[in-house]
Amino acid sequence: MHCLSQIPAAGWVVPILYLTAASIFDIRRKSIPVLLPVILLVLAAGWDLWLFAGSGLGGEALPERIMALTPGALLFSAGIITEGKVGSGDGLSLLGIGQFLGAAATFTVLCAGLLLCCIFGAVMMTAGRATRNSRVAFLPFLLSACVLVLTAGAL
Repeated sequence: MHCLSQIPAAGWVVPILYLTAASIFDIRRKSIPVLLPVILLVLAAGWDLWLFAGSGLGGEALPERIMALTPGALLFSAGIITEGKVGSGDGLSLLGIGQFLGAAATFTVLCAGLLLCCIFGAVMMTAGRATRNSRVAFLPFLLSACVLVLTAGAL
C-alpha cells in the first residue's frame, strides 16, 4: 500500500482537493459538472507525462499506470450497465485519481469508499430515511476513503 512518503505531494494533494470540491457538487446536486472530471483527467495526463519524462518521482511502469485506470473504468462501466444508477462522473473521477495514487491505493480507496457507502446506506435504511432506490452522493465516501487510506499508510 502507498503511504504519503511514497507518493509525491501532488500525487495525494490533487486527489484530495479535487474530491473535496467535487463532493460539494455531488452532495448538493447528486451530480458532478462534466468539466470537473475533464480538468482532473487533463491534470492526470500531465502528471503521467511528467512521471514518464524521467523526473525521478515515481517513474512507474506503463502496466502500473494502466492498472490504475481499472477501478475507474469498472465504476464507469457500472454506470452504463445500471443505466445511470451509478454515476458516470464517479467513474471518470476515479479514472483521474488513479493516475495520481497508483493502482493499489486506488483499488483500496474504491473498496473503502464502497464499504463506507454501504454502511451509510444500511444505517439510513434502518432508520427509515432511505429506500433501495434512494440516490446517494458517492464522492464524499471516496474522499473519506482516500483520506483514510493515505493516512493509514503513513502511520
